[in-house]
Amino acid sequence: MKRQYYIYVWYKEDTGEPFYVGKGKENRYRELVNRNRYFMNTYKKYGGYSQIILAGLTEQEAFKREVELIHEYRKWFKLVNITNGGEGVSGLKHSKETKNKLSALSKEQWKNQSSRQKLIESRKEIYSRPERSRKLSQSHTGKKFSNNHKQNHKKAMNQSKTVKKLAEAKTKYRNIKCVNKCGDGPELMFIDTREAVSWLKANGFSTARIATLDRCLAGNRKTAYGFNWLHD
Repeated sequence: MKRQYYIYVWYKEDTGEPFYVGKGKENRYRELVNRNRYFMNTYKKYGGYSQIILAGLTEQEAFKREVELIHEYRKWFKLVNITNGGEGVSGLKHSKETKNKLSALSKEQWKNQSSRQKLIESRKEIYSRPERSRKLSQSHTGKKFSNNHKQNHKKAMNQSKTVKKLAEAKTKYRNIKCVNKCGDGPELMFIDTREAVSWLKANGFSTARIATLDRCLAGNRKTAYGFNWLHD
């Protein structure tokens, strides 16, 4: 099976902000031919440069990684991709057989230490970009809460059951499981959230916090730092 495919990203020349994620082989990441009009409009307006961020993939692996990264980047940046990546356009529903094959492929990739590290590096690159912090900051800037909202929040936080839950949250999450964002792949086990955060920081997630994992483990958010987190 040939591993000649890769995932690449186009960035705006002036700000370095990603605007396109694609899969390709040979010199596709440099080419401007056969690009959609949104791509060309952005390129003409801002200029751009491209970089390969994941290489040595089979075509099926490249399809899957392309879908994952487009989904991830769209949380923070305005992409000009007109599809969600993969083998078809937005809204395509894979058959059960195809889903099983993709799931099996993901599990095999996650078992491979080299592939797993590449995926971690790609997520780390997303979370470390200044644009991400800037966009998060902008999303909260100027938000004002009504006095009624503040009073209700204070009342809720002072309830005995809430105080108890917050106190328990510091130590109650043990036997932590970290799994691939897709929900498959082998599990990484940690004694508690503190050990899980130490592992995240050792793998480049310098801003990892116990409180963030707690919210994920409590079911208040789906993922944290690009992974699913579960506990016994």
